[in-house]
Order: sequence, then structure tokens, then C-alpha cells
Amino acid sequence: MSGCHAQKNAVVINLTRFGDLIQSQPVLGRLKDLGFTTHLVCLDNFLQAARLLQGADHIHPFPGARLLALLDSTWPGAVQEFKNWVHKSAALGRFDLAVNLTPSLSSRLLCWQYQTPENRGFFLDEMGFGCYSGSWAAFLQASSAHRGCSPFNIVDLFVRAAHLGPDKVRLKINRPSKNRISDMRSLLVQESGGSDYSGFIAFQLGASDDKRRWPVEYFALLGDMLCRDLNLCPVLLGSPGEKQLAEKYRILARTGYADLTGRTDLEELSAALCSCSLLVTNDTGTMHLAAGLGVKSLAFFLATAQPWDTGPYLDNCLCLEPGVDCHPCSFSHRCQTGLHCRKIITPQLVYQAAQDFLSRGQWPEIETSQARIRLTVLKDNLFSLKPLNSRAMDSHSRWMQLQKHFFRLFLDKNDISPPLKLQKPDEEFSLEIVEHMSRLASILELAGQQAVVLNRTAPPSMKKKFLSTWQRLSHELSQSPYIPVLGLLWTYQTQASSADLMGISKLCSAYSDLFQGISHYLRN
Repeated sequence: MSGCHAQKNAVVINLTRFGDLIQSQPVLGRLKDLGFTTHLVCLDNFLQAARLLQGADHIHPFPGARLLALLDSTWPGAVQEFKNWVHKSAALGRFDLAVNLTPSLSSRLLCWQYQTPENRGFFLDEMGFGCYSGSWAAFLQASSAHRGCSPFNIVDLFVRAAHLGPDKVRLKINRPSKNRISDMRSLLVQESGGSDYSGFIAFQLGASDDKRRWPVEYFALLGDMLCRDLNLCPVLLGSPGEKQLAEKYRILARTGYADLTGRTDLEELSAALCSCSLLVTNDTGTMHLAAGLGVKSLAFFLATAQPWDTGPYLDNCLCLEPGVDCHPCSFSHRCQTGLHCRKIITPQLVYQAAQDFLSRGQWPEIETSQARIRLTVLKDNLFSLKPLNSRAMDSHSRWMQLQKHFFRLFLDKNDISPPLKLQKPDEEFSLEIVEHMSRLASILELAGQQAVVLNRTAPPSMKKKFLSTWQRLSHELSQSPYIPVLGLLWTYQTQASSADLMGISKLCSAYSDLFQGISHYLRN
């Protein structure tokens, strides 16, 4: 290839679920911008979804379920098939870069098999120990175990864990052809009874967990209002496993609708979304697909779901959370209110918001105690949420915004400086955080001093004291009601620096600066 630059190949590994796979598209797009030919490794049951991602030159579907089944019957056979698969996937050329976005051991082992000159994200060192390529990757791993505690959208975490420039990150999915969309619109007219509707609005009734699902009876009431008052026909979307929800909608609805539940592949689903003026949805993969297509959504975040980390990565979408103090709840929480949060946001409120958006293109500011209402904004190279009512500016919401500011500086290893325009939580909430930070800072100072002493001399008694301090700090951070995601981050970072005591001392200083910066801002 004289006169040409040698081709650069990058392999991106993402062995996660549908929604997270969709949200990794900006990593592929940025690698393409840098001149890489991209190879995407995903689970074979998400092959169709991978084909929708812009920037994926080659797709290698990984047979995860088959390999697990083989392990149960003949593990040598499973190992051999795994090696054969890796060899086949690497046959298109040598990989110059591996970006692994999945922190699991199996994904790290797969990354190790490619033997690339450079690894980003999650990988194994030469001794077989788990590693990460930077602070953002470590935070991504910590936040995956503490979903709901991270102030960063997963798209932003993927891009930064891959060490790619954060400038103008956008989520882009291949749009269906005009003919596909035209055929889908014809189908929708047919399925809706051929009535003269002015347009269509998509409903995603299901969710990954029933407790994260807005009630079907509320969807039916909303659909009746949209159909009767705005002449819009609801279009029911969902997987075959969600047909019982569509059947319940059929029983409750008093006006027309079109039911595509269980009847679309992903390209047809994309065409249906592109045929609709808006998607009303729970926190689902369909929501992320719509964001990649540029289709606006009104999304519910119930029970364990919250929009800070999993909101749609698209400007001008509406996120609704129930206006209750116990939301979001942890994954291990046993609800004592019968999941009352699912029924707080009424169809009337949703109709009011949707009506304004559909008529003016802008979401209204609605003062209500029912919901925290927020608008998605892609600003300062980060996903953000703009509050549209006072309930969305409570102390928890303000604290999430502050964490995003301070954690970003910390993870980028920049000086900790105060934000310019962010509002503080109320005085009592702020005081509790300051007192909590003060306790943590004193333990950090002790750990840092002990690390310095250990670096000079290593008496057994000092090793024991340092280990005790490290365990205490890990426990305090992981059990923190305000910053639990930093507990795992601290564990990962100190384990990575375990052979470098001065590195641990510097890490203690960095955490101390973070806590002091937060405390100083909240006190003044």
C-alpha cells in the first residue's frame, strides 16, 4: 500500500444489554473520526441492534449463551470454541487498539485474547489481574454497581472511559429508508382502522421491571385524551413478552389505537418511531433507540430508575420522576408503600405536557408536587438536566448537579474549584454533607500519613494499622448516604496503586482536596 497510510483497526467490546449497546455508538463514531476501521463485539442476540449503529464497520456477534451451555457439558470444548471464535474475529486484520466497555471478567478475558498494543476501558495485566485505563473507566465500573448514584449519563462515561475527546458527543442510529418509513405509515393507517388521524404518537408500555412501569390504565387514559382532543392515534410498541400489556390496553381504551406489540423487528421499530411525533415511554431500550433517531420522548423514571445516568441522550426530551422523597430507591430496597411512586404522575399531567410540546415544540413549566420535571440538555460536552418546576430543584437534585461538577474535575485530575451558577442544597442537607465530608477527610489524612511512614519503613504493626484505616475508609465511603459510588472507586484505585505507597498517599490527598472543595462551597 505504497503512498497510503496503514489502516488502523480498533475493536470495541460491549457485552451488555440492548440499551447500553445503543448508548456506546458515540465511541464508534469518535473512533471513525480518528481514522480507525471499527470492529464491534457484542452478544449475538443483539446483532440486529448492532447493525443500526453508525460507525460500526464490522460486527462480531459473540455466542455468549452457547459458550455457557458448552461449559456445562464440556469445558475443554468451550475453551476451544472460544479460541476459534477469537481467531476468526481477528482474521480481518491486526487490532491496534482495544476498547472494552464491559467490566466483567469474561469481557476482560476476551480483550486479553486480542493482544493489542493499547487497551482502554477494562482489561487484564500480564499477571491476570483486572485493570482499568483511567479514572473515568474506574468510575464507570463503580457506577455500574451503583446505578442511580452516578450524576453522569452512561454515554458520557463510555466516551471518557475510552479516552476519546468529549467535544460535541451525539448519539446516532442509522435511520430507515424513506420507503421503509412510508410503508410503516401505511401500515399504521391500516392498523388504526383507516381513520383520518392527524398523526401518531408512540407508547412503550413495558419496562425491564414491572416496578419501573407506568400503569397501563394511565397509558389508556392518556391515549384517549390525545385521540379525542388532538386527533392523534396511539401506537403500541413492545416485545412479544409484552402482549399482555397491549391486551390490557385494548380492554381499557375507549378510542382508537394501532397495536404493533411483538410484531416489529428493530428496523421496523425504528420506522415506527420515525413515523410518530413523540414517544411516551418508560426507561427502556426503545427510549435510547428513539434518541439515536432524533425522535423526542417523554419518559418516566420510576422506582430504581433516574434520568441522571440513563436519560435519553438527545436535546429537548422530557424526564418525569415521581415527586416523593424516597425516589429513587435502591435495587435492594423493599418498598413499604406498595410502589406508590408508579401512580403519582397522572395522565392529566402528562397530557398537559405533551399537548404543549406538540403544539409549540416546547415543554411547559408545570408547577406540581406530582413530579420532578426536567428537560434534557447537551451542554458543556456533558448530558445535563434542566429543571422545569420547583420540585425538580429539591436538595437531592441540587446535590446531583454539584456532584457532576466536582466529580468531573476530580476524574479529569484538574484543580477543584467551585461552580459559578449552581444552587446549593438547603442548609440542613448541606450541613449534613459537610459533617460527613469532615469525618471522611480525617480518615483520609490518617491513611495518607500511614502510607508515607510505610514507604520509609514497614514494621508489621504499621501495616496492620494502615490496613485497618483503609478498611474503615472503604466501609465509610461505600455506606455513605451521599457518595456511595466513591466507595468502589476508592477500592479500585487503591488496589491498582497497592504496590506504590506514595501513589496511595497522593490519592488520599486528591480525595481530601475533593471533599474540602465540596465542604468549602457548601459552607460559604
